[in-house]
Amino acid sequence: MLVDKQVHFHVIPRYCNEKRFLNNIYTDVYWPNPVDITNYIEEEGLEIKVLNYLNNISSKKLPIIGYTTGVYDLFHIGHLNLLKKAKEQCDYLIVGVTTDELSLKRKGKIPIIPLSERMQIINNLSVVDEVVIQEHMDKFAAWKRYKFHKMFVGSDWKGSDKWNEIEKIFSSVGTEIVYFPYTESTSSTLLRTVLTDKVK
Repeated sequence: MLVDKQVHFHVIPRYCNEKRFLNNIYTDVYWPNPVDITNYIEEEGLEIKVLNYLNNISSKKLPIIGYTTGVYDLFHIGHLNLLKKAKEQCDYLIVGVTTDELSLKRKGKIPIIPLSERMQIINNLSVVDEVVIQEHMDKFAAWKRYKFHKMFVGSDWKGSDKWNEIEKIFSSVGTEIVYFPYTESTSSTLLRTVLTDKVK
């Protein structure tokens, strides 16, 4: 940052290369010469306009980040409905896809569909903004990384001692736990059973 002598005590950020911010490209067309601020210093009420502009930016509603996880093996309508409902309650939806190793540890079985393919399926859904890998069950560690405002989980976890404790932890950082009804009619377990029976 340089101080232009022509503008006395005003500090003007200068840069010789293009700068990218929020999908916009900014170029210092005056570099390395002093900035031409003639039009600005002659405009009445500039300070008020700048303050109003900054106030409008600060008062804008921040995007709500949502987070949910799952194995998403044998992707079915139940998965899709849950992700749609999640997206309806947030602006940016992050979905964690469980690794084969974690699935084996928690459920005692490895998914039929490989992790890379499961992630591709989720990534191609219009309601999903970002896909990440879920390697562990530490939800608060995930929050520290992604800073989500809402976490979406199945209602079958609601009321358990574990999730009551998780709710307290997330409440302390202003994150809401949203429970969605568990879909019993269609599940990956049911599909796996049907496929196994057909093979027999």
